[in-house]
Amino acid sequence: RSNVHVVVDGWLAALVLLQDDEACVREAIRATVAPLVTSVHAAPSDMMVLPYAVAYLAQTFGHVDRLQEAVGSYLTTYTALFPRLDECISASDGHAYNVLCDKIFEAESGNYFKEPELLVQLFAQHFVHTGKVRLPTLLSDLEACLVRWAAASALHQQAWVGGTTFFPDVFPLFHNAVVVAIAQVHATNEAHGALQAIAHKVLGTETHNMHPLLCQALTALAAGDDSLAPLLFLTPSWASKHQIVAE
Repeated sequence: RSNVHVVVDGWLAALVLLQDDEACVREAIRATVAPLVTSVHAAPSDMMVLPYAVAYLAQTFGHVDRLQEAVGSYLTTYTALFPRLDECISASDGHAYNVLCDKIFEAESGNYFKEPELLVQLFAQHFVHTGKVRLPTLLSDLEACLVRWAAASALHQQAWVGGTTFFPDVFPLFHNAVVVAIAQVHATNEAHGALQAIAHKVLGTETHNMHPLLCQALTALAAGDDSLAPLLFLTPSWASKHQIVAE
């Protein structure tokens, strides 16, 4: 392996360890990584080391094929929506009820670890939105998922898509897919009328039946709005479109 590949592998491992369950591991990795990003960001806080590390990695090694492949593979894994969406939509009432009960009585049902979603949002911002990484089948896959949802709606097969009860892993996969799709549409600067149209159709019938953050992302997709900041709710780049005016 070339030296640059070894360096890239080290950085990818560091991104995972920066979110390790053990505080001592996180602190050790932060102490190693922080000086490397201080040339751009003086004395970053502990919470900012990971976002700065992803930005540094994209800027410094974004052209390296090994990194592009690793980021693409990660994004593909965490946007693989169709199997879970189909299971959610086609589930019987009894099965959905059992899923809900399992979550109610599970001791750690509210402990949702956000590592994959955070990295997806950071990768979308620094790699996909900038054109460094592209997922060839993402847009067509997302369109197929939206078509499936619209068809289920027409047959009155209702399912709460997302949230913390029914099929909680559907929401992050769906939101991930939409965010990465919006970033990719921006990077390619190509029209995707069919995707926008089906997103608009789903919003017309299922807005009441989806997680509010997913509704926001789908609304941006349907409108052709490629502003990522309002969708990156786990990152320090998040910015609300709503302004609070002091009276």
